[in-house]
Amino acid sequence: MTMEATILSFLEKNSIERGLVPAYCELNEQAELQHTVTYGELYKKVTAAAYTIAATLPPCGRVIIALPDGTDFITALLGTMWAGGVAVPYAPPDLHRGVTYLENLQKLIDSTEPALIIVSETFLNSAVRPARFLAGKGLKWLVPAWKNGTLKQMTTEPAMLQYTSGSTSEPKGAIVTHKALVNSLEMVKKAFEFDENTRFLTWLPMHHNMGLIGNILENIYLGSTCYLFPREEVLKNPLALAKALEKYQISCSGGPNFALNLLAEALINAPKDFKVDLSKWREAFCGSETIDPDLLRKFDALKERYQVDSSVLIPCYGLSEATLVVTVKQPKGSFSRLETINGHRIVSCGRPCVGVELKTINDELFVKSTALAEGYWHGERFPEWLETGDLAQIVGGELFIYGRKKEIIIIGGKNYYARDIESAIKERFAPAVAEIVALPISDVVLGTEQLGLLVAINTQEYPAQQASEIRQFVYNKFALNIGKMLVVERALLPTTPNGKIKRDGALKLLKNAAAPKFFTDKMSNFSQLSKKPTTEEIAAFCSLWIEQNGGEIVGEKGFTADLTSLGLDSLKLALLLGALEEWLDKSISAWIFGECQTIKALATKLFRQYDNLPDRNVVHAGDKKIDLAAAESYLAAMDKLSTEELRAQLNAGN
Repeated sequence: MTMEATILSFLEKNSIERGLVPAYCELNEQAELQHTVTYGELYKKVTAAAYTIAATLPPCGRVIIALPDGTDFITALLGTMWAGGVAVPYAPPDLHRGVTYLENLQKLIDSTEPALIIVSETFLNSAVRPARFLAGKGLKWLVPAWKNGTLKQMTTEPAMLQYTSGSTSEPKGAIVTHKALVNSLEMVKKAFEFDENTRFLTWLPMHHNMGLIGNILENIYLGSTCYLFPREEVLKNPLALAKALEKYQISCSGGPNFALNLLAEALINAPKDFKVDLSKWREAFCGSETIDPDLLRKFDALKERYQVDSSVLIPCYGLSEATLVVTVKQPKGSFSRLETINGHRIVSCGRPCVGVELKTINDELFVKSTALAEGYWHGERFPEWLETGDLAQIVGGELFIYGRKKEIIIIGGKNYYARDIESAIKERFAPAVAEIVALPISDVVLGTEQLGLLVAINTQEYPAQQASEIRQFVYNKFALNIGKMLVVERALLPTTPNGKIKRDGALKLLKNAAAPKFFTDKMSNFSQLSKKPTTEEIAAFCSLWIEQNGGEIVGEKGFTADLTSLGLDSLKLALLLGALEEWLDKSISAWIFGECQTIKALATKLFRQYDNLPDRNVVHAGDKKIDLAAAESYLAAMDKLSTEELRAQLNAGN
């Protein structure tokens, strides 16, 4: 590796030396191979994309890539770098959040001042018509219809802007140079002992660093093969992921704690006749959020039946400002696993990677790395030692993270700033709401953190329905489900002697509040289905499932309330869909939630379509693949809506 090496150098090298080797293999929900791109084909696609992009791109121009996950996204990203542009990966269109997606995209445009936005043709020409709503100086739109042509590599610095995950008041993009990117990829290679024979399987979002750098670009760096699995299927049917791991002899596949927890739970509770051999699965990297010590126990319970145990788990720690990785538990190295810090069992995040140094000052973690980004776009440059804001202890050379100096809530692997959530709610619902405390609370269903809210009210005029309105507002603005919310009089809010809110006291108050009533025993009434269920029976199933899984008590009004106001975010919607499929023994398209946003609407549609729904896990020739994670799927659903329903979608969040 030379100082001039870039990720494009490795793509070019692999196109010559490994031209016929599959680079990316796209799978469907049944883990069947749909499309393969070799390194030779990928090289041609990237150079054609670069030729097309360069025609309208000024030197070092920023290019926002807002495409669904897949080979088009990968081609556009690398083509942008090849053409001398600065890639800005961004989430694919999510119209469940109404105009909020467009509002956040406009913030990104204002921050980066891009010359180009690459989107799918479906999104560009949909009823939303984003070009009508989004403005930027000299802004042009492009779809992945690459023109034939070749272009000499015009790589410039930086390689890309990597925006921190989650939702912040102002977008902050870390400036990632080609050198930092290659250094980070080399760190990952050495830490995980990867080589060209490694087989990746990823379902992680491609616009976020764990999926983008840890899987997609690492694969090119190695010249290995990466399988692309539909994201929502991991949540809806984790056993399908297990089948894919076995079928394609995957050696590396991981994600946040919640996803690995879902998989472990599904395997533990799988039918007795379900069999997979996971012995080839050697590295399940686990990061982005707090690792639950109980996950180790669950994986150890899989050993006899599935030939895999907790040794496959590779806890790691990283951040966007360090390009990706900082510490990793070496696959064959010693591992202390757990330490008790401040009364809590903490899982080790491993040891520093080659090129990384750590130190703590008053328990705050500082990182020095050869893969450190330059700084924030339009912001400060990073010092030699980066202040992470994480509270940690280093024990025996291993890193143990136990908290945050700043109030950041990590949910599903994404960072959310508590102050942003609190300020937005307080501004929207003043004067009835006096103070808001946003806190992370454990979600026993997903094995991750969820948002907890302690709402302090000023007067007795606080309307009862406002709790649902707050839930809806938070989901529309931040795409977050409120796991637990407690409303108290302002006088009951725990404060310090000088009047500041005691966040630890607020968390204790929230945790000790009465838990929602569960109806586990009643769910047994739905275990056997001998005939077509009525609309009322489907609605009852949905309402009891929501209540059992930590949502709101539905009640009569709940049948016509928006599902998000009942405590369902995109993760739990996927779980509900999986439960319905299992109960009905039918396959249900995930975009049904684009049309049916209440229990009543969902139950009515499923009753009407029941006889025409395909049997579960049966592939019908000619069926069109629909993936909830892809923007095209959302927009296809949108096109079927009436004018009134479409207007309601677009106005959501206002």
